[in-house]
Amino acid sequence: MKDYANFERKLIETDLLEDKVRVCLEGIFNNVFFRGAKTISDLDLQTLRLRFPELYETVKDNDIRKGLVISGLFKVAYKYPEPSQWTDEEIEIEIDLNEPYSCGYTWCFLTFIRQEDFRNLEELYVGRDAVKVFFKSIYFIAEELDAILNFPILAEPWRTKSGFESKSVILREVMYSKFREIAEKIPEEAKNFSIPESVINTMVYALWHWYHGVGKRVKRRLKKLIGFNE
Repeated sequence: MKDYANFERKLIETDLLEDKVRVCLEGIFNNVFFRGAKTISDLDLQTLRLRFPELYETVKDNDIRKGLVISGLFKVAYKYPEPSQWTDEEIEIEIDLNEPYSCGYTWCFLTFIRQEDFRNLEELYVGRDAVKVFFKSIYFIAEELDAILNFPILAEPWRTKSGFESKSVILREVMYSKFREIAEKIPEEAKNFSIPESVINTMVYALWHWYHGVGKRVKRRLKKLIGFNE
C-alpha cells in the first residue's frame, strides 16, 4: 500500500513539471478516497464502516470530514451548521450537487471512476493519507492550470492565456497520456467513462473553477486540518 510519505518522496525526486503532474495524477486516480467518493457521499458513516471499511478509513477522522466540507467538495449531511457552529460532534458528509462552481457540478469528475472492490490495495493510496495525497495533487495541478488557462468553458476547457500555448499543449498531452495508462489498469466493470480525454477535460474545467471559487482561499485551513505539505 502507498502512503503520503511515498507520494512526497516521488514528488521531491522528480524535476520535470510533466513528471510531477504524472505523479499527481497517480495520486488522484490511484486513490481509495477518490475512487470511492460517490459511495462515501451516498452512505452514512456506520454503513460505510460495515460495508466498505477501506473507504471508511479514509474519512473516519472528524477533522478530515470537516476539511472536505471546507474544501467545497462535500457539505454537511442531515444538518447544515455553519463552520463556526461546529463542535466536537461527528459530522456526516455528502457531495453537494446544487452548487455549480464550488463543488457539485464542478466536481462531477469524481463520478467518472467507481470501483467498489478494494481488495487489491497494493497500488492505491489508502486511509487518511489518501485524502492528503488527493488534496496535495489537486492543488499542484490546479495551480499550474491557473497559471496557463484563461477562464475555461465547458465547450473549451483548455482555453489558454496568450504566450502559454506551448506549455498548455505539453500539459494536456501529459494528462491525457497518463490517464490512459491509469485507465488501462482499471477493470472494465469498474469504469464509468467512455472517452478518457473527457475525464481530463472535465477535471481541468473543474479544478480551475474550484481553485478560483473556493480552493485558493481555503488552502491554509485545509492544510491545518488535513495535514498535507506545501
